[in-house]
Amino acid sequence: MEIYKKCHRIRLKQVKQKNQFEEMKQKRYIHPKTARQLKKDGFRAVQGFESLLINETGKVYNLQTAKYIKPTSGNYIRIEKECLSVPKLVLLTFKGEQYKSGQIVYIDGNKTNLSKENIKYSRLFTSEQNNKVNAADLLTALRCYFEVDKNFKIRDNFKTRLYLQHIIEKRGFFAKYKKIQHIEVYLTYLGKHIFEQKSIIDTANAHGLPVRDCLIIINSFTNTLISEILQDLKNGYLHELEYKPKQPTKTDELKQVNKYLTENGHNPVRLRKQSEKEILRDYEKFSNEFKNTKQEHGI
Repeated sequence: MEIYKKCHRIRLKQVKQKNQFEEMKQKRYIHPKTARQLKKDGFRAVQGFESLLINETGKVYNLQTAKYIKPTSGNYIRIEKECLSVPKLVLLTFKGEQYKSGQIVYIDGNKTNLSKENIKYSRLFTSEQNNKVNAADLLTALRCYFEVDKNFKIRDNFKTRLYLQHIIEKRGFFAKYKKIQHIEVYLTYLGKHIFEQKSIIDTANAHGLPVRDCLIIINSFTNTLISEILQDLKNGYLHELEYKPKQPTKTDELKQVNKYLTENGHNPVRLRKQSEKEILRDYEKFSNEFKNTKQEHGI
C-alpha cells in the first residue's frame, strides 16, 4: 500500500513538472535570431504589445507562442483577453495613426486586403474634436495685410480665400509646414492662384476624406496662420490697417452732378428709375399742363 502511494505521488509530481514545462514553453519568447529574421522580412513590433510583430499586409506573429495568429472574419485577434483590430494595428505600426475608435474603410471593398494602402479610418478625428475659426480673429489677421471694405464679411468665401492665398504666399506658409501631415489638403483647398481654388467637398473627394475631417484639417491650418499673425501683431511686427475708403456709388456721383446742375439753373437728373405710379403721375401732370397751354392760346 505504501509503495502504491509513493508511486502515485511520483506520478503526480511528474505530471505537474510536465505541465509547468509546457506553461513555460508557451510563455517563452522565441530565439532573437528568429525575431530579427522576421524584421528583415518586413515585420515590425506593435507599439504597446511587445509580443506581437506585424507586416504591411496585416500578418501577425506572436513571439510568445511562436505562431502566426489567424484573425476572425471581422479581422480581429485576441491577445491577453483583449480584442484588437488588425487593420488598426497596421495603421498604427506603418502609418503612425493612433489606435482609436472608429470604423475601418477598405478602399477596394475587399476586407481580406489588409495592406496599409487599402485601409483607412472612416474618420480621422473623433466627434469631440472641433476647431472652428473665429471670424473676428480672422478679420483682424486679414487687416494686417489688406485694407478691406468696412462691410466685408468673412463668409464671403471667395474674397477670404483670395486674401489668404496672398498672405500664405507672402509668409511662406506652405514651405514652412511642408512636412506637416495633411498640408497637401490645405494646399488643394486654397490653391496657388484664384483658378485653382476648390470647394471643401471637392477637396475632400480629391484626398478621399470625409467632408467633416477635411473641414477640421482646413480650419486647423487656418487657425495656425491666424495665431502666428496675431502673435506678430502683438509683438509689433505687424499693424492693423484702416478699412478701405468708401468708394462713391453711382447715386453719390449723380448727387454731385445734380448739385452742379441746380447751382447753374438746370433741372436735376433723376437719381433712380421711376416707378409706374410716378410715371402715371408725371403723365397726368404733363397732360394738365398741355391742356392749360391750349386754353391759354385758344386752341
